[in-house]
Amino acid sequence: MYPFFVQEKGWRGPEFRTAQMYDLAFGTCAVVILDLAVWTIGAEVLHPAHLSVDGLEGLASLLTLTLGPGGGPIFYLGALVALLSSVMGNASGYGLLIAEVARVTRSQPAGSAGADAVPPSSTRAWQATALWCLWSPIVWSLPNMPMDFVALTVLVNAMNVVVLPFLTLVVWVLTSRAESIGADYTNRWWEHGVMCGLFALAVWGATQSLRSLSAHAS
Repeated sequence: MYPFFVQEKGWRGPEFRTAQMYDLAFGTCAVVILDLAVWTIGAEVLHPAHLSVDGLEGLASLLTLTLGPGGGPIFYLGALVALLSSVMGNASGYGLLIAEVARVTRSQPAGSAGADAVPPSSTRAWQATALWCLWSPIVWSLPNMPMDFVALTVLVNAMNVVVLPFLTLVVWVLTSRAESIGADYTNRWWEHGVMCGLFALAVWGATQSLRSLSAHAS
């Protein structure tokens, strides 16, 4: 979905490649720093006390032990903001994706007057998809559903891993074709090596995910 968010920002054309790279690098570094921070706290606080974390309550208790009484409320506030931004971002991103699929299906050129006159976020495809993404999870939160919300979340995340090999292969092909990304930006030999490694890792992850799903179903 990232390319659609980039277009929404107005970052179109090779001149914005540097901004895109910095944007991706900043997001990646932020995730790495947060992960390392949680691991460090876990190693310093949980491991010596032989404690474990298996949910949001455990993480809140961890920050309470580390930061004091304000740690728990700070964590829950951060979790609420993260969840809201994820839900809104996914709803918008999937809406943009489906809107693009609808445009391509109708064979409308991306640069046509009609496409420019109607932004993707104003199309019925975007509105219907965003509405579905925002409201459909609530149904699974109701009592007596065939699958609880936690199990559904695990299933959806596992299925995301299953499709990673396909996505990785598509990115590999697109970044190797001059007509898709430009002759100056196609993969160099070491980038092909990186993509090959990522593709192999995605295949391994998808295989493990399918095995886990199969074992859980049986």
